Amino acid sequence: MVFEEEITKIFGEADKVRAAEERIQQLRQTGSAAAYASALRPESFKVNWGEAPLKDKFYRGLKDKVKDELVKISRNEYSLDDYMKEAISIDNRLYEREQERNGRYLHPKDEANTKQKRQYKSTSYGTHPGPMDIGKAQVGATNSAPSQQRGARRDKSKVKCFNCDKLGHFARECRAPKKGGWKPVPEAQDVRGTN
Repeated sequence: MVFEEEITKIFGEADKVRAAEERIQQLRQTGSAAAYASALRPESFKVNWGEAPLKDKFYRGLKDKVKDELVKISRNEYSLDDYMKEAISIDNRLYEREQERNGRYLHPKDEANTKQKRQYKSTSYGTHPGPMDIGKAQVGATNSAPSQQRGARRDKSKVKCFNCDKLGHFARECRAPKKGGWKPVPEAQDVRGTN
């Protein structure tokens, strides 16, 4: 065991650092900037890089749209964490704008309403005599018309088959040979006045 510990002390630590450096070099923003930052940050603790090279690597791995906005601020004025937060903020704003452009953006005024609980009107007021009696609702379900119950057979005496035009069954149950296949109606030609 002593030999393995000595080898690990000599070579193991260098391999861990080298592996972390390779992982950092391969990282790119493919999703959100927050996901990219959260993948980069733990690896940054394993290497002996300063903040400037880490900020540079973080910047180079960002999507171009985020870089275009991030280039407007000075990298030297921010710590690595603050620089990452700024990139995440920019990325979030760009994402919101893209959602807005595509018609899927939840506007801030709508967002405020989603956090409030909806208040439903009670059925015990208004035209109802009082709170609903569950027992009566269950009894009423067994006495309802058969056509309204699930799985109940329908009265097919008035149903007309689309296949054979006879009463009493649906086309899917028809025993007659199927009619000729469906043929699309020819499209009308573009008629323009020719003068």
